[in-house]
Amino acid sequence: MTDEGDFDGSVAITVPADLYVVSLTSVPDHVADRNTDGPQWRPRAGWWAPLNGTFVADHRYLNHVDNHCADNGRRMPGALVYTGPGGAGHWQAWILT
Repeated sequence: MTDEGDFDGSVAITVPADLYVVSLTSVPDHVADRNTDGPQWRPRAGWWAPLNGTFVADHRYLNHVDNHCADNGRRMPGALVYTGPGGAGHWQAWILT
């Protein structure tokens, strides 16, 4: 792990990494927790995208308590994470060897 931090609503992570682990500690009111025989599922609680300029349009959803955010094995220069008002969490940046 190379860095970590907390966020409230959204964050632009400017730390390069191969993997970002985003843990949601709270979600917006419109998102309902669903139990799928054990794991908590939070459909479209937020989204993330590699911080690569125009690729933000190709965002991926955050659907679980803990989310592994990777870009097919490519190192990312950073990531944008968005949950909106009422959402918050913790992120970690990882370099994989």
